[in-house]
Amino acid sequence: MHDYYPVSADGFYNITDDPRIHTDIEFFKRDLTRKQKLIEGPEFLLEGRSVYGNDISVTGESNENGKVTFRNIEKGSYTLTELNAADGYIKSDVTY
Repeated sequence: MHDYYPVSADGFYNITDDPRIHTDIEFFKRDLTRKQKLIEGPEFLLEGRSVYGNDISVTGESNENGKVTFRNIEKGSYTLTELNAADGYIKSDVTY
């Protein structure tokens, strides 16, 4: 047994862990000039590092309503990049 873990009277280790903070990230892809027009199809890359030291790299595609969702993302610092554009559009080179 290790000295640095508290052991209960019945001989089991008592290890606790604080819950991790995470959330869903959602946004809409819109036409730049016709703001009401939502765009289906572009794929995005969300990448960075969580405050817990985990490297995160996930992709998401806008659905038929222009909505992009990344689920269960740990608190951290991330960049967002458009990987490809929908037909008839030009891919943005901006990284957020």
